[in-house]
Amino acid sequence: MSAQLVVLGVLVGIVAVVVVGGVLGWTLLPGVRGHGLAAVLLSIGGLLAVVGPWVLAAAALAGRVSAAVRRAPRDGSARLLSVATAGLAGHRGEWGAAMRAELESIDGPRERRRFARGCAWAALRQGSGRVSTVAVLGTALVFAAGTLVASRVGFGGDGQGILGWVTFGIPQLVLAGVGLWAARSTGSFRVGFETGMSAFLAAVIGYLAVVMPESAYWYHQAGVYVIDGDPPKGGPDATPALDPLAPIFLLPVLLLWSPCATIGAEIGVRLSQRRQTASPAPARATV
Repeated sequence: MSAQLVVLGVLVGIVAVVVVGGVLGWTLLPGVRGHGLAAVLLSIGGLLAVVGPWVLAAAALAGRVSAAVRRAPRDGSARLLSVATAGLAGHRGEWGAAMRAELESIDGPRERRRFARGCAWAALRQGSGRVSTVAVLGTALVFAAGTLVASRVGFGGDGQGILGWVTFGIPQLVLAGVGLWAARSTGSFRVGFETGMSAFLAAVIGYLAVVMPESAYWYHQAGVYVIDGDPPKGGPDATPALDPLAPIFLLPVLLLWSPCATIGAEIGVRLSQRRQTASPAPARATV
């Protein structure tokens, strides 16, 4: 079951990123066809940079779900509740264990399904209970400040826009680092995943909160957009602040940033397990 779920997760990730990569490639390739083989190879490398993290994230999630499923072989209700309550911390972890034990005392299939669905919804709605508000808010501030610095440095420099900053490099490392820190410090993949994904949403909000007014600033000061440094096509733009929301700019940001927290959480929990192996300590949830 474990190998099958991991393979399925990898395949789903590959299909998803190939479809998305195809869309991006269809957009990018017309602009590089006239620039030789090096430009085409660079575009292909960029697509692989999108594919790789998504495949790794899909494999990590599939592995964690598989681990939870293996602990509840009785039926679908038990597996659902096991997955939903995996990695809960503190009193919520105790509640999850109690709900799994109570499910075992229920025999009727319909009653088991109803009980499992209700508990699973409650567990997913409440979360792990260990998401760091400081880390999430700090991520939003870091991305907002970083976007402002990149914008003003770019405006005073070559005026080529901040597309490079918001796609590759520092953003991915920061988001992966948040997931890694949360998972390693708690020993729970779920805590790392939830904290990292919350930080991802906060990062997007912090980025947009700054880049949208900066787009208007660039347009009114220099007649170009902050993302790519290009002037508007088709005449004056009455809403330059909305340019960063264009799918051609926003979609790459979401695609490149979103899998990083999952990868960081997987690395973090593995580091935690290695630390526990080297220095035996009370066991903690790792899913």
